[in-house]
Amino acid sequence: GVLAAAGSVAAGVKAASAASEPQSNSKPWVADARIGADEQYAGSLPYDPWAHSSLFGLVPPPVAGTWSHQELVDAARGGGVASVQIAPQHDVVIAVSTSGRRYATPMLDDDFPTLLLETTRPDGSYPFAVLPMDESRAALRSAAGTALQASLLLWLADLAGLLPWDTTPYASLEQREKAQRERAEGARPPRKSLGQLLSRLLAARGSTKQAREPMSDELR
Repeated sequence: GVLAAAGSVAAGVKAASAASEPQSNSKPWVADARIGADEQYAGSLPYDPWAHSSLFGLVPPPVAGTWSHQELVDAARGGGVASVQIAPQHDVVIAVSTSGRRYATPMLDDDFPTLLLETTRPDGSYPFAVLPMDESRAALRSAAGTALQASLLLWLADLAGLLPWDTTPYASLEQREKAQRERAEGARPPRKSLGQLLSRLLAARGSTKQAREPMSDELR
């Protein structure tokens, strides 16, 4: 009797909590947010995910969509733009609408002053806040690009056998120790060849193509 009563109480609590949660429709809220083109979010979340920042405001909201140059000008003249800013990757303007959503507009950095002239009010003011480019994010992006380029150069140098250390993936510890003893005796580490790599890629592509041909014949 006690177990039955406890089970009924737990079932009642679960039903009450389920009833208090917001009921979502047939599509997930992400799909609803992507489909909805207007500024009014009508999803199941208590906030607009396209205007919600993360990590205590350190990560801005995702880009909700793209605007053309004319669409950005029209939205600014209509009072629907809160701020504009050149993106850290340059040649892109990020416009924040009055609802907090972010829109990207492909635009050269040299054309940004033209945008300001097109949206200037008769009194000389702007209908939005002009924010400077985030220099810290731009520097971080530049450093990431430099690291990627350096990694690519190291990878190519390793394939060409130009690095002073051995990065060969040996099949066993015994093979690695043997190679280390040979290098200690003056032997050079095994070299990797870009030509061999290309040959292997072409051979793999040819075998894949040959495997697909019988299948295509059967479909015919």
